[in-house]
This record gives sequence, structure tokens and C-alpha cells, in this order.
Amino acid sequence: MQFFIIYISIVLYYFSCIECVKISSCAKWNRTGVTIAGTGVAGSSAEQLHDPTGIFIHKKTNILYVADYGNKRIQTFDLNKLSTTGNTVASLTSNPHKVFVDDDSNGPTIYISLPLSDHIEKWVYGATSGVPIGDACFSCLGIWVDKEKNLYTAESSRFRVRKWSPQTNNSTVVAGRTDLNGSTPDRFGLPDGISVDETIGDIYVTDYINNRVQKWAKDSETGMTVAGSDFTSFSGPSCVMVDEETKTMYIVDRHNERVQRWLAGASSGDTVVGGAGRGNSSDQLNEPRHADFDSKGNLYVSDAWNHRVQMYTLIDNEPCRTSAALSIMFNQIHSMADTKSKENDTDVIVEKEDASETLTEGLIVRPPNPADLPLGPYFQFITTDLEKMQWIGSVLVCRHIGFDGPKIEFTADVKIDYDRDILYEDLFGMCAYRINLYIEIPPGEGEEKITWKTDWGHSLSNDAFYISRYNQKWRSGFFFIEWI
Repeated sequence: MQFFIIYISIVLYYFSCIECVKISSCAKWNRTGVTIAGTGVAGSSAEQLHDPTGIFIHKKTNILYVADYGNKRIQTFDLNKLSTTGNTVASLTSNPHKVFVDDDSNGPTIYISLPLSDHIEKWVYGATSGVPIGDACFSCLGIWVDKEKNLYTAESSRFRVRKWSPQTNNSTVVAGRTDLNGSTPDRFGLPDGISVDETIGDIYVTDYINNRVQKWAKDSETGMTVAGSDFTSFSGPSCVMVDEETKTMYIVDRHNERVQRWLAGASSGDTVVGGAGRGNSSDQLNEPRHADFDSKGNLYVSDAWNHRVQMYTLIDNEPCRTSAALSIMFNQIHSMADTKSKENDTDVIVEKEDASETLTEGLIVRPPNPADLPLGPYFQFITTDLEKMQWIGSVLVCRHIGFDGPKIEFTADVKIDYDRDILYEDLFGMCAYRINLYIEIPPGEGEEKITWKTDWGHSLSNDAFYISRYNQKWRSGFFFIEWI
């Protein structure tokens, strides 16, 4: 008996910023930027910046925080007033690299990485000085603070990411290997930007020298490349932002003067802003270092060597078309089967269910059809209706056109309704079935198990789907599939 785990993870996170726009994975921004902070000329006045590196937008107040590296300060700009005059909230004795803002009971708390001083400083709301926090952080670059107030730091000269707990005052290495650099999955060339998917604990890190983004699952001893890997993809990625629901990544590609979007599972990205060469015009960037979104979905980029922060207006937030989502899915399936084909190094024989004839394919074409490779389920979209207390999903199950559609039976303690239709009768030789699910979500905390038995024609599978609940703030689910 073989066991397979489909790696699908579904996450629905209920943001504290209730009015925040949910950004579509196919969103578009005006490629002409507007200078929102700085004048384009290095200086130390309230209107000027000097090599701005990290930025952070505090969604609740709509305040832009800027790590003004050359002036050794943290500046804020009120985006509600569109004021170009900055306010100094932290005067530093060392050059800041990244800034992260967290909410405490008395107001926003600022965390600042100081790579030349080898530590992180914490500035509580209204403070006139900061205090070192956590352990020493040598050549500290990226920082992140999670909801438990744990501090994540990218210690670039020691090639690792550490997590410091304020409860225990201890640090643990959560990515990389201490004092060992390299390009293998367990090492970094130089870790820089950090983004933590707090729904499942995955840590995303830009590996600046290796031109890639590595994802480290919680408690994993090795990472996996989820974007890039060579100079054809990136040249010095310095920042990554991750949509916790779709897993879409937005990556600042520093030396290519652009911000790229990489969909989950994609083998390449697309440029959303920049990419027009190095320069100081409104559609160009010069050594961008960091990026962030405001509550309306507008994109902000720290344009370091132009001594400014650029804002790019969200102009199209339409959902992705189904064909785009299917294309991504088939790319993933193609990659899986390509590997299997190379392992077997044989032609693939696919038997029709009536056994009257066979289909013979030489080199696997996309999407592939080895009989023992599951082609689903894959989620097309996930939503939660908190008023009706329903979890709503649409699942894609794909079969080669030589097979009948699979027969599925659901069993659950909660109420579940579903229907099925054919989304595409023949898409790259595949029939795509859409199963629409409507699942009752009981209030409170706990876990619901949904079992479903699938008759694939040539084999059976007993499947289990779990939905976790936590104070109605997030939902997560995953499949375990047992092939009989």
C-alpha cells in the first residue's frame, strides 16, 4: 500500500485591517510611479532622504516608515495627508537597514536592523531612545515579528535566520546553517529579506548571492527554492512579500531595477513595476531595496539610489481568469510527471477504461497521463462566509479524456453540499471537472474531518480533508490520500 500526500494547503486569514483590499494574483499597477517621500536628491532635511533602504506601511494608521540609511534615522510620512514632509521618530547612532512595525497596547513599536552595530533595536511608542533586543545579530539585514512577538532576523555574515523568543529569551536557528554558506538547499549565500507565513509557519528568505527565494517549512532542516536560482531570474533579490492565502510572492529584484511577481508553483515571474532600466524617471528605479502595500493595494518601493520612495497605484484588481489558474496547475503537473518519466525512461501507456484500445505516447506531453499519477484535487479558489458560517471551495480534478470522470462520495459530521460540472472537456488532452463544496463550519475552536472516497476507474482512494478553526480568524486545510 502506498501513501501519497498532496501538498495542498488552504489558508484563510482574517486580517486585523478589515478595510484592506485583497490583492488579486493577477492585479496590475500603474507602471509610472509617484514620488511619495524624498526629493530625488540626497539630503538630510525633513523632505529629503539619503539612501532609503527598508520601508514599512502601518496599515491601521496608513503611516509610511522609512529606514533612512544615510541619515541614521527612521522617518514617517502620513499617507492620509500625502505630506512629503517627514517626521523623525527614531534618531540612531548607526545606519538602519530594515524596519518592522508591530502593534503593542500603547501604540506602534518599531524594530530596526542595524547591520553595522550587529543588533536589533526596539523603539516603543513615544520613546526617545531604543534598546537592543534579542541576541547579537552579525550583519543583520531582514527582520520580522510574528503575532507572538517572536523576532526573526537574517544574520547575513553567519548565513542563517534566527528566531528569538521574548518569553524564553532564547534564540534558535530556523533557516540556514551557522557559519556555512553555499548554494545547497540547506544553506544561504547571503540571507536578506524575510517574510513569515504565519498561518502555517513557513519562512521565506531572499538568498541575495544565490539569486533565489528559499522557503523553509516550520521545523525543517532544509529549504526549497520557490523563486529564481540564477541570474536569468534575479540579480540580487533583497525583499520578498508573500500573500498568505494565495502564496503569491512579490520580490524586489535589486540589480534588475524591478519588482517581480511569482505565482505559487510558477517557474518564472512577471514584472509588475520597474524593469525599464536603471534611471530616475517616473517609470525607472535605481537599486530598489524594499517594498510594501498600503491598505488600498497600492505598491510602494524604496528607490535607494534615487533617494526616494515611489508609489504605484493599483489600477486593475480583477480575479485571475480560470485559464490562468489552470495553466499554473498544469505546469506543476507537467513538472511532476516529467520527473517520473525521466526516472522510468519509458513510453507511457494509458489504458482506456473500456480496455478496447490503448493510447501510446512517446515523450510525455503536457499535461501527462501516467495511469498511476493522481491529477487532482487542486483548489481553484477558497472563500469563507462568516455570516452563513460556511467554508466554500471549488476543487479541480483532472483526468485524461480517455477516462470517465471519477466518482466521489463525501462523509462528514458537519453538513456538506456539493455539485460537479465539467469546466473544460478537452484542455491539453485533459478533462477538467469542477467540484463545488459548501461546508458548514461550527463556531469556536476545533477540527473537522471530511472523508471522501474516490473511484478513479483503475484504482480507489480513501481521502481525508481536515479543516482547523481558531476563533473564526483563520481556516486551514490539507489532504491525506491513501491509494488502495
